[in-house]
Amino acid sequence: MCIRDSIYIGRFYGGSVPSLALAKTIEECHTRKAIASLHTHPIPLHIPTPDDIVSSKQLGIDTECVLSKVGRDCARAICVKPRTTWDSIIRAAENVLDTLIDSISKYIVVGDDDYLFLLPFPTPIEVETLERLFIRSLRGRAEILVMNIDLDNREYTEKLYT
Repeated sequence: MCIRDSIYIGRFYGGSVPSLALAKTIEECHTRKAIASLHTHPIPLHIPTPDDIVSSKQLGIDTECVLSKVGRDCARAICVKPRTTWDSIIRAAENVLDTLIDSISKYIVVGDDDYLFLLPFPTPIEVETLERLFIRSLRGRAEILVMNIDLDNREYTEKLYT
């Protein structure tokens, strides 16, 4: 998302969005300044990964947002905007990742002939617990916007943590 524009990059399967596609898109911003990155996770977990945050730092993006469908009729999003630098956010996100790996009870296997990935597939209770941990870990270091989206009624609520 740029100052005046939202730019759709496209769909990517089997891994990360190619960094060249992101860099090219940022160059297309009229102001040459991307203010936010929004992407989705294919699993019911809307917490930015350390890799997501590193990408925002490297590309000079102000805010990192992740959206995920967490139920049949519900999606959640988290947007993170650092108060100082991305470095402290990266360290905090790495600590959350360590807890995430230990606390999720179910993983799914995805891949094809060339690769296999184990993706976390948390329960709704695990998602709530990890979201609270993420907010606690980053509170004071970043502004965190959490959105709960009712897909059936096309409504959302938001809460800002500073």
